[in-house]
Amino acid sequence: MEIHTTKYGNFHLIRIIDDIAVTSDIAELRDCVEELLEDGARNIAIGFTKESYLSSRSASILIACFEMIKEKGGELAIIRPNPTILHLLTIIDLEGVIRIVNSDEALLDIPNLSSAQS
Repeated sequence: MEIHTTKYGNFHLIRIIDDIAVTSDIAELRDCVEELLEDGARNIAIGFTKESYLSSRSASILIACFEMIKEKGGELAIIRPNPTILHLLTIIDLEGVIRIVNSDEALLDIPNLSSAQS
């Protein structure tokens, strides 16, 4: 799985380049989030491709990422989730907990919550 990371405003942006399918193993995403958190990141945004699909296994990894970020006082955002991913977030009752943004630029409008809590 190809992943690119960059800093964007108050967020570290993880862009997944490959389409995620039912059989995809996205454990590398969890590893990437752990590494960013160890390096001091608190707010993390993830961008999936338009064709990505999250299986229950992939969703559990996404939930683990959310919980790790929350434990550090940060926030997880998903950028432009496709309808399938958005539906999954609704089903597992995370749509209102994980921030959904329509563009990378929308991340710039989100205040740095982790520094406000310090």
